This record gives sequence, C-alpha cells and structure tokens, in this order.
Amino acid sequence: MWLGTHECFNGLNGVGRWLESPSTALAWAFLCLLCCSSKAWSLELEAPAEQRIKPGAWLSLAFVVTADEQQRSSGLDPATGHHEPKIDLPLGWTLVVPPRQLDLTHHKPQTLTLAVAVPADAPAGRHAISLSIGPWSVAAEVMVEAVGRIEWLGDAQSDQAMARWWSDRPWSVDEAVVLVGNQSLAVRLKTKAPEGVLVALSEQAHRLVPGVAQHISIEVRRDPNSGQLPKRLAIAVDVLDANTGKRLATRRWVLAPFNDDMN
Repeated sequence: MWLGTHECFNGLNGVGRWLESPSTALAWAFLCLLCCSSKAWSLELEAPAEQRIKPGAWLSLAFVVTADEQQRSSGLDPATGHHEPKIDLPLGWTLVVPPRQLDLTHHKPQTLTLAVAVPADAPAGRHAISLSIGPWSVAAEVMVEAVGRIEWLGDAQSDQAMARWWSDRPWSVDEAVVLVGNQSLAVRLKTKAPEGVLVALSEQAHRLVPGVAQHISIEVRRDPNSGQLPKRLAIAVDVLDANTGKRLATRRWVLAPFNDDMN
C-alpha cells in the first residue's frame, strides 16, 4: 500500500515538471484557447449562371453569400463585422460598380452585385470572374461572343472609278484586307470576271488575325483565245468564310480595255 502511494506521488511530480517546460506550457495554453473560443464559422458562396456578352458591353453579376456559424472552419471572425470582397477580373476588364461590403453578423443570404465593362477586343470564349472572401472563393463563367467584319483597305472610291487597261499586257493591283473583331478567321478568296478575262491571285486561302492587314496581289490578263472585249468590264474579289462559304466582303474594279486595234 505504501509503495502504491509513493508511486502516485512521483507520477504527479512528473506531470508538474512536464508543465513547467516553456514549449509544453505554450502548446497547452493554445489547446485551451481552442476549446474555450467562440463558435467557428464558414461561408457559402454561390455564383450566378453563365452569361453571354458581346465585347464592348457591360455585364452585371449577382453573387449570393451566406454565413454559417454552426459549422467549424478556419477563417475570418464574424464578430469583426464588415469584410471587403475581393474581385479578380480577366486582363483588360474593368470593375465599374464594385460590390458593397459584406456584414457577416447577419446569417441570412446576402446578394453582392457588381458591374463589369468588357473591352471591345476581349477574346471570344469563356472567361472567369472570381469573388473571394477570406479563404472562400467562387467563380462566375462569362461567354464572350465572337464578332468581326472584313474591311478592304485603301481608297473606297476605287470600286466606282474606272481604270484604263492595255489589254495586251497584264493589269495588276495590290490590295489589303483587315479583320476587325475578337477572333481569328480562316477565309478564301473567289474572283469574278467576264468571259475572256483571266484573274489570278497571289494566294487564295488566308488566316486573318484581328488588326493585322493581309496583302493581296491581283493580276488581270486577257484570254488569248477570246474575241473582242467590251469597252467596259467589271471584275471582283469576294472574301468568303472558309468554313461556311458565307460572303463577308467584296472589292470591285471597273476596267476600260484598249489596244492598238482600238480607236
């Protein structure tokens, strides 16, 4: 019996010496703080449904945030009150109307609305707009539509102007087309000319990149097997969508052929 009491006393002394260690005491204090702290909490973030938008337009997004103090999680303390949401935008996009501050003392769903300006040259396709609050984040998907048009560079009056053509020699012209839009496009060129006139292009298939001019050389020859040419004739080059065949743009020239046999 005396031996058992002596062993218990020595054991208690050992626990006391263990608690006297600085590192052990700090760990014990941290454990007590966790056990005695107030309720932990978490957030539930809900992103809006995917939206489609044209480049150059404004976009409105509504995120839903719900604070839950019943679930145990690490993060911000709702007792601190208001928290500033963080918004991450694609490169070149602008936050026009920022969301309001979030009051975490209210445990009902809250809607955070923001407005974003999409640049006119935003690439076509899906983009993400992220909302972050502490360690929680969610992303909304935005689909930017593909838009574009083809423009012929140079003098716009050349379609109506008439050029003299020495029909015994080739007639040539250098032109350029440019794609104005937010997505590259594969095109092919198609020539139109009256019977007895041959039209050759430097290249028929092109891959147009927005804002980059594509130069095209056009040469017109008289078919040696043809008869008399009219006093005025028109030739044209159509730019077609390589996938759908849809005509996107046209350039025309009016030629007045002559040679030594003509007055």
